[in-house]
Amino acid sequence: MIEIILRSLNAFIHPTLMYARWKDWDGNALEHLPILYHDIEEYMAALLAKVSEEIGITYPMIKTETEKYIPDFKHRFLTEDVLFGLLVIRSIAEMVGVSTPCMGEVLTWCQQKICQEYLVGSKLITKNLATTRCPQRYGLITIAQILR
Repeated sequence: MIEIILRSLNAFIHPTLMYARWKDWDGNALEHLPILYHDIEEYMAALLAKVSEEIGITYPMIKTETEKYIPDFKHRFLTEDVLFGLLVIRSIAEMVGVSTPCMGEVLTWCQQKICQEYLVGSKLITKNLATTRCPQRYGLITIAQILR
């Protein structure tokens, strides 16, 4: 159970961002909704890095026969977090017409590492989403269908 908590990025990213954003809040209402990840300033990034150092989680690695380490591309960070997280977000963005070039770059790299193909150029391959939690897998192709 402790491993799950320590490995959950949300367990330290979201509280740290909330603290960094609102610790000096003057209590006045805002005109616009601040976008959570878009508005990260240098101070917030530095604070996230410091909290991350205190946790000290390493990247998932595999020890070689020569006692060195190589990345574990079969770890859940790619095999689960992509299929059940980032790819779902990307599929919804496509439904509503939001461009996600950076997310596309990350997904293109990830899918190569896990030997799958979900995204070609800027389009999802719907037939390949059967192993994901993307709404299209369930026949949901519009936001209205998801909200029903």
